[in-house]
Amino acid sequence: SDGVPTSMKYVHFSNKQLQGVSNDALSRLLSVLGLQDYKLVIFFVPSRLGPAWWKAFPHFKDRFPAKRVPEESPEEIVRAARQLDLMMQSVLLPLALRTKALIVGQPACDLTAAFARVSAPILRQRKGDVSYRFIVLAQLPWLLRTARENKGSFAAQVMEQSPRWQSKAELMDKALLKRFGDAMAFQPRADLMTGTHATIVCESLNVETGTVEHGPFDDFQERLAYALMQKTSAIAFGMHGSDKMSGVR
Repeated sequence: SDGVPTSMKYVHFSNKQLQGVSNDALSRLLSVLGLQDYKLVIFFVPSRLGPAWWKAFPHFKDRFPAKRVPEESPEEIVRAARQLDLMMQSVLLPLALRTKALIVGQPACDLTAAFARVSAPILRQRKGDVSYRFIVLAQLPWLLRTARENKGSFAAQVMEQSPRWQSKAELMDKALLKRFGDAMAFQPRADLMTGTHATIVCESLNVETGTVEHGPFDDFQERLAYALMQKTSAIAFGMHGSDKMSGVR
């Protein structure tokens, strides 16, 4: 919908499969995804409780007013977003292009969202042919409501072509009700980014208990980060709402 040429390599893992991914299998996975020839790794530490987060949780502000920053005005939010975009445009995007970087991000993260915004014009200009690579690490619970309710979303397009995603949708619906309560309005509504990238989606679902379970995804992030950093230099960027490095510890 934003006119950005999109070419995505997609891998879908259950929690059990993620736990069984060996270091050799992880290396082969990166090769299959075309994530081998990079000179720098840039990690976007998930930056929550900013505009991208609240877009994914549009009704949480009224439910949990204490999560808002009292002194933050709408004008300050817009100004901070512009400053972040300027930093991405003048520093990180040129660095990524020059070093053939591999960038690791997640949905509902302000850093990932800002990079997607500033890189959109060059992706359109070059028809998606850029020197850097982006890998998105996503969890199914964050995407399901968007895929179900917004047929124009990128998540809906991916779900439509993923039999495995479709087969787990009913069980995930029940798990989300257990996690967030009966009001579907409070469930996350994140989307996948457009552009040229690889996406690894974890179900984050315990099929035995029928509950949302993030542990295998968190462990996979750590092992993936370790594997990537063995080959070249790496830098990590973090902002607000992050209580840990989430894979870059």
